[in-house]
Amino acid sequence: FPCATNGCDYAVSFFLNPPGDDFPALDEVRLIYRAGFGTVVTAAVACVRGDWDAQGGQRWHGTIPAAAIPAPGGLLRWAALVTDAEGRRFRAPAFRNPEDGPEWYGTIVAGHALDSATLQTFHLFADSSALSLMDKQYDSIAASHPLGARCGIYDAVTGLYYDNVRIDLRGQTTASFNKKSHGLLFSKVQPLSCVDPVSGMEFDGVRKTSFVAAYSDPSCLRQALSYYVMRSHGMPVPNDYPVRLNLNGAFYELAWNSNRFTDEYLEDIAELDPLGYAWKGCGTLSGS
Repeated sequence: FPCATNGCDYAVSFFLNPPGDDFPALDEVRLIYRAGFGTVVTAAVACVRGDWDAQGGQRWHGTIPAAAIPAPGGLLRWAALVTDAEGRRFRAPAFRNPEDGPEWYGTIVAGHALDSATLQTFHLFADSSALSLMDKQYDSIAASHPLGARCGIYDAVTGLYYDNVRIDLRGQTTASFNKKSHGLLFSKVQPLSCVDPVSGMEFDGVRKTSFVAAYSDPSCLRQALSYYVMRSHGMPVPNDYPVRLNLNGAFYELAWNSNRFTDEYLEDIAELDPLGYAWKGCGTLSGS
């Protein structure tokens, strides 16, 4: 979706299957939207006659008014609610599983000065609940918060918005540093796609990655050179390149987009058996 512009209406459209043998008549179609983490607002939509997609869906059009558009760099999200003549309700995005899948479509407002001219920029958006949880490891909060901390991420390079991404603290000794590293879990229906500008490798369908803070190595050389040497000798290594992170419309930190050492990495990148043995650092290990 294109970026919104402060002071201008934002047009939203989507396709719905028309009434027919397999689809009953539509009783109500609504557009809901929210600026940032504000109140959810309902807007009217209209059917665009004669405009169809390849699957036979008919276009519906709605407008988010200029007065609702947040300041440059802000987050704008929306969804469609549909009720048919039989009383059944549908939603797009469907959001059937809060643990996996986007709740909203979204974009950011243009006109900000938050993107880097040289680094890929990710805009992170988190409400007060997520802000209080994202600096904790998921295992430590899973009992009381099974969904963990959830955030939205906008990729300024691809223009894609990823909703309902789980974010938690990553690291052992670095967990107490002022600048935190974060693990990310993208949904199955909306995995991350990115290109490592160092190796030129494309990574599609990435669900488990991380933003590793550069705070622990201000030279930004240790991990990058290690992976460079390994890659030059034909060893499989994670995607690992520097990115700029913004959080809720302000600069957050310099980090490295780097795959997590998980079953996904073993199978898709290292081409190893994901059910085989694997070892990783665990900090201090104590037995009973």
